[in-house]
Amino acid sequence: MTTNLTLLKVNIEITDWKSVGLSKKSWIDTVQTYQLPIDKTKLTYIGKLSKNDYERLINHLDSQMKCNRD
Repeated sequence: MTTNLTLLKVNIEITDWKSVGLSKKSWIDTVQTYQLPIDKTKLTYIGKLSKNDYERLINHLDSQMKCNRD
């Protein structure tokens, strides 16, 4: 069973999801990377992160990098 606290440590909530064109609450997975075959992947541009969410993502990644070095 995964708790919300566990998810919060590895996922960053997009707090400005409505203003960037998303239809529901969304999160950025900061642990799992994915390789998508470009010829078999249909991507649709939705928008970009708000300045606030972008800065929160960068701060989170920076703190994760520091934790991994210690």
